[in-house]
Amino acid sequence: MKTKNKINKKGAMALSQIMILLIGMIAISWAIGGGIGVVSAGAVVSCDNGKGKCIDINEENCVGEIKIGLCPGGNNIRCCVPKVEEPRRESNVNVGGAVVQKPNEEAPTTPAYDFTDYISDNGDGTYTVDEEGIKNNPDLGQTALTYLTNSLLGKGFQYGERLLTKEGSKVVGKETTKKTAEEVVKNPKFWENHPVWSGGISAVIGWAAMNAVLKYIANQNERNLKAAQSLWTGGSAFIVGAIVGKTTALAFIGITNPIVAGFIIGALIVTAVWSISANVFSQDIISYKVSVWQPVYGGRECEKCNDLEYGCSEYQCKTFGKSCEIINSGSEYALCAWDGEGDMTPPIISILENVLDEEFEYKKFENKATSPPERGIKIIDSDGEENCLPAFSSFTFGIQTDEYAYCRWDYLRQPNFESMPNYLDEGGFATINHTMFIPNTATASTEALESAGLSIEEGRNYDFFIKCADRNGNENPLHFLVSFCVEEGPDTDAPIIKGTSYDDISYISYNQSSVNLDVYTNEPATCKWDHADLGYEQMNYNMSECSLNVKDYLHNKIGVYGCSGELTGIKNYAENIFYIRCKDKPWWDSSMEGEQFANEKSYVLTLQGTKSLYIDEVTINDKKSGAIIKDSSNEISATLKVKTSSGAEEGKAMCDYSSDNVAFYNFYNGGSNNYLYENIQKLYFGLGQYNYYIKCSDVAGNSDTAEINFTIETDREAPIIVRAFHESNYLKIITNEKAECVYSLDNCNYEFEDGLEMMTSNNLEHSETWDTNKEYNIKCKDEYNNQPYPNECSLVVRPSEF
Repeated sequence: MKTKNKINKKGAMALSQIMILLIGMIAISWAIGGGIGVVSAGAVVSCDNGKGKCIDINEENCVGEIKIGLCPGGNNIRCCVPKVEEPRRESNVNVGGAVVQKPNEEAPTTPAYDFTDYISDNGDGTYTVDEEGIKNNPDLGQTALTYLTNSLLGKGFQYGERLLTKEGSKVVGKETTKKTAEEVVKNPKFWENHPVWSGGISAVIGWAAMNAVLKYIANQNERNLKAAQSLWTGGSAFIVGAIVGKTTALAFIGITNPIVAGFIIGALIVTAVWSISANVFSQDIISYKVSVWQPVYGGRECEKCNDLEYGCSEYQCKTFGKSCEIINSGSEYALCAWDGEGDMTPPIISILENVLDEEFEYKKFENKATSPPERGIKIIDSDGEENCLPAFSSFTFGIQTDEYAYCRWDYLRQPNFESMPNYLDEGGFATINHTMFIPNTATASTEALESAGLSIEEGRNYDFFIKCADRNGNENPLHFLVSFCVEEGPDTDAPIIKGTSYDDISYISYNQSSVNLDVYTNEPATCKWDHADLGYEQMNYNMSECSLNVKDYLHNKIGVYGCSGELTGIKNYAENIFYIRCKDKPWWDSSMEGEQFANEKSYVLTLQGTKSLYIDEVTINDKKSGAIIKDSSNEISATLKVKTSSGAEEGKAMCDYSSDNVAFYNFYNGGSNNYLYENIQKLYFGLGQYNYYIKCSDVAGNSDTAEINFTIETDREAPIIVRAFHESNYLKIITNEKAECVYSLDNCNYEFEDGLEMMTSNNLEHSETWDTNKEYNIKCKDEYNNQPYPNECSLVVRPSEF
């Protein structure tokens, strides 16, 4: 599989990142200063519900009251509230000097709010504020409560060390430790006083959720998903979500909760950034043709093979260069050398006559449009219109070179051999003859292309540009051009049935009444079959699945047209004959020009019904099941044989064997892959008992199974002579097992092969002429070659007269 990037959005990504950077800078300044505000000569920011204005106290004087915490910007930016003329109070409540100061006659600083009734002294250095009372007072409310809180902070009650508790704004002494993370989260004021964090956290949640949604909806591949999940995407969601959480910018649609607002905007920003920055990918199926690894051209490195530690084989020699060859092969002077060193002549290309189909022919020509002119051949149909080939033709053309060479082709002219992507059919091998097969799918008719909505090349001409190079890298300077054209007129030829999924005469397994059949055609077609040889329209059985246009391949096998269906009515023991015909242009209707054409002659398929297959005999060393196999070693070779009969081809079969009835292996049969009456396999066994399972099947699919068990034993003892006696002027001996016996008249120190052979009829009873003047030094050996030592005898016999 290969993934191609179809949309380049680098510019859009760069622009979006710049915008995100600006948003980040604004958000940071907002978080530090509590808001975005600039005080300058040209702009006035109001504060305290419009009662005052924000000024820089280092540059301007305030005529009135200065309030803190109500203006965005640095610590020098304060809220200046003009002096309000109110009746002076005779006295003010002094709550330990922490909250409300007494009025100063020279510089009145009477607060705008009266908290007298809402503050109580706890008597332990702390004070309690009736928070709900202030908030519920229509003359005071939330603004007054905020002012009071800021005043407390301004008097040295730092927020990190003093805590406004849940009971009300209770100021705790300095011995209080800093708040833990759990206290901060549980503090109901946290989400209100820290909207940057609240909005940011909820934005991150939105970012993660939206990435999951995008993956599900868009089914993104891994490459695109990583782009959507990049750090700057999540960072942008965090920043924008934080800002929205602080400003509750969605309040105009009723969303004031900073958590909800941050989540929504976080999700929206991920969607927007992803849609801008994500690349659009598609997946295309690309076919790669595996070629043989190729060594370098020439043979400059050949002699390096001669320096290998363990010598240079022919295979190793060829890996050092295409022109490397072993010279003086088989002698002590064998070397790897450069074959054709100094050759600078490219191969000469000519026509290979005998591969082109009989109905077509070659026509030589020169392409004078190039300088110097390119030589080539045009493949023509001598009976066709303008010598163009009929639609849906398939054929093989060929060229030959005067030396071993590699040949490649392309649809376009390429500057050199290495630039051409495709080898001819022989692949990356140096040969003399070079061929190329053109399938029928490459020569579709104009009607077929139009019906499938495909573009039609003007003139319907096809050109193949070929270059060849020899093993030294010398290549043809000019292309060899192969050209042909396809008839543009209506297709008036019936489909060609090129074959089926069965051979023309095939065997069918016993009791099989139907088969699934594929019919292969040279073009899209519909097909029918019947038990009688009828015309297409009269046939009674339709093939169920067919190629209906040039893009509709049979079973999605690229380049294969045809139909599938089921043949029924098959009988055992009989020849079942089926007749098949096809009709072209499945897309055609009466409103179109031309007409459809069907086969005038049926394709005949014969399916031979068969009998059951039988395994007649299974033997081990020609012994049946239960046999004991002996030899004189711990590892014994034995031959497994299976004989079959009946079935297809009168019992010919292929057989498999297994020692566990799970893993089966083919009988080797001396390397034959044919169906045989007798399957043979040589095996090696250790001592013990064995059970083997056999499966055989014939060409029709008939099968049978069998088993054989046997025991492997070792016999290392020489035969024993259990009796010796005189009978009818003969010396006779009897052995405890089948054996051969010999004797010497001198002594026991002789080789078995040098002894005189005794007579025997059954290898158990052995005899020799009785002679009282001789001494018989007898040795016997069994079928496993067990025998006495060279200086020993099985028995020494001295005949006498008594």
